[in-house]
Amino acid sequence: MTGEGGGFLDSAEKHIWGGSFDYYTYTPSLNAKKVLLYPLETGFFHMLDGHCTERDTYPSFQIMYLKSGELTLRTNAMQGVAHGGQFILLDCYQYHRYQSVGPTEMLWMHFDGQAARFYYQQIIAKRGPIFALEQDEKALHPLKTIYNIFRSGTYLSETMLAKYVTDILTWFVDAPVGQGDVDRSSHDIQMVMTYIANHLDEPLDLHQLAAMTGLGERSFIRVFKKATGYTPHAYVMDARINSARSMLSNSSKPVEQIALNCGYSKLSVFCSAFKSKVGMSPMEYRRRTL
Repeated sequence: MTGEGGGFLDSAEKHIWGGSFDYYTYTPSLNAKKVLLYPLETGFFHMLDGHCTERDTYPSFQIMYLKSGELTLRTNAMQGVAHGGQFILLDCYQYHRYQSVGPTEMLWMHFDGQAARFYYQQIIAKRGPIFALEQDEKALHPLKTIYNIFRSGTYLSETMLAKYVTDILTWFVDAPVGQGDVDRSSHDIQMVMTYIANHLDEPLDLHQLAAMTGLGERSFIRVFKKATGYTPHAYVMDARINSARSMLSNSSKPVEQIALNCGYSKLSVFCSAFKSKVGMSPMEYRRRTL
């Protein structure tokens, strides 16, 4: 049974094959599908050697955690091997195949939602589809909690289910990058974005920002735009204007001082940039928003 803002998990269906496959399915409400991340299936598998799953498509994303054993993985984009203690993240909308090598234990969850692909793309860009986390319990705890909720038939609101799914994906994105991860670039871009926010009164030239990541300027521009949707120059300009808007609305600082605080040495340049972005002069904006 499901209802607005929540769901009763006795609506989940239980499936067991030969005592080795234990899983549950759940149908979210239409309201959850519109705005939330939500689990669709979860289970714990004890797989014998050679168990294989192969699909052209299965409309969802999947998280797997290998408690023990080994799993070969193939998608349209890659082939690899996952070992005990590693996570796997799959876009099941695309072709995927995985097979156990020896006895393998796996906790897993299928999920979807409006933000699911965004999280998937961020995680894959940072870590690839197979990865380990130093503090894996921060992702494992909510994954286990979802499984245990389904298993016990406990009531839980869909917003809380969404929180657990979000907690898993957020930690996948934000966890420190280890030696086994694909790329430090996403972490480095977050570091650059934080630096920009705290140094808007400085020049913030491209060479300086790229050097913070150890990338060349062209590579930095490409990686930064992939991570943020902005070129570095456009991001800095937006950050300067957004900061100016906040100060104009929430302080009595002179416009000249605000311009300097936001990295503009000439008031005329600041006023021109502000009007181009906001559609009105700084003084007019202040009058309208104070």
